[in-house]
Amino acid sequence: FYIFYNRPERADALFTWKDFQEKVNGELIGNLGNLVNRTLSFVTRYYNGNIPCSPASGDQPAPGGAPASGGKAPGPSFLETVRNYEEGIAARLERAELRDAFRMVFELSSFANKTFQDAEPWRLRKEDPPRAAAVIRDLVRVVRDMAVLVEPYMPAAAAKIASFFGLSIGKDFSWKDLAGDGGLSGKVKSEVLFAKLEDDHINELRERYSGSQKERAEEIAAAFSSTLDLRVARIVKIERHPGADKFYIETLEIAGPGGSSEERVIVSGLVPFYREEELLGKHIIVARNLKAARLRGVESKGMLLAASDMGGPQGQERCEVLDAGETPTGTRVILEGFPPDSPLPPEIDIDTFFSVPLEVRDGTVTAGGRALTLGGKPLRTRIIANGRVR
Repeated sequence: FYIFYNRPERADALFTWKDFQEKVNGELIGNLGNLVNRTLSFVTRYYNGNIPCSPASGDQPAPGGAPASGGKAPGPSFLETVRNYEEGIAARLERAELRDAFRMVFELSSFANKTFQDAEPWRLRKEDPPRAAAVIRDLVRVVRDMAVLVEPYMPAAAAKIASFFGLSIGKDFSWKDLAGDGGLSGKVKSEVLFAKLEDDHINELRERYSGSQKERAEEIAAAFSSTLDLRVARIVKIERHPGADKFYIETLEIAGPGGSSEERVIVSGLVPFYREEELLGKHIIVARNLKAARLRGVESKGMLLAASDMGGPQGQERCEVLDAGETPTGTRVILEGFPPDSPLPPEIDIDTFFSVPLEVRDGTVTAGGRALTLGGKPLRTRIIANGRVR
């Protein structure tokens, strides 16, 4: 679940035990597991395990849809909305957008959970039994479909959901049967689908795998010191790239020894995230020893550093340029625990740069678990608490 949910299709992904625990407990268990459990438990408790045979509630607007009265057109029905989700999931899989398709599965699950909560079937079964049966039958239909939708990602979980209906994916039920009536007769059973990840178990996992992580951290820290020359620079000029919609061309000023000043030009893909006036005059961090490269016809000598994560609306990418505040230009970024006068590394290519993973941990920019510092103080972010730096 976690690997596919965080699949790095257009940006780097960062693993933390805290995020792993939160995503599993929140989405996998709190969303999908909750839908399966609450729906099938309701059937076993109030219908003796028999799926209600009442006609589906497909003529009823989905939550949020406008009512049919008052001169307004009704919103899409529950089953229409479900079909729209399932068609969207299939379309994304056809385009190999695996993460987006997977997250859309969880959007469908969230929609079904909201339907359950809004319909209040525990009340309806007393006030309007046919309506309650219709709602539950539609929710059972979504649970059954979930077995097929998650099967490409989590085959064992999918097989378990299907087994609650006495079905076998591929043999009794497949993609062509989504939103149909197959498997909606007879009895179902209800079992807990996933176990919650408690703090003690997460701590055990962290401790179990800490040895190799510590060794890797030491290697990263040593590589940072011998590979990267990161400096504070000021953006003195910025303009849109004439040949690329997402690129800015920035002119940087970097102070050198003896009061000298160096000016250089870089290209950065920041247009989707920043306006020109937000960057002009800003003290930023630049990879000073990166070899020059031509980006859409413009030579870029160096690279501005920014943190990113997928914490925007609907899982969209966010970007935060590393802000050096009022630190003088030319100031070198030093890794915590290393001498400030370590030898300057040679020029490097972009692949060598990315071989030294930089990341934000709890708001501090790090390499190998050690803080990057400016003037003896940790380099921190304001918006992105945990993410990649590139």
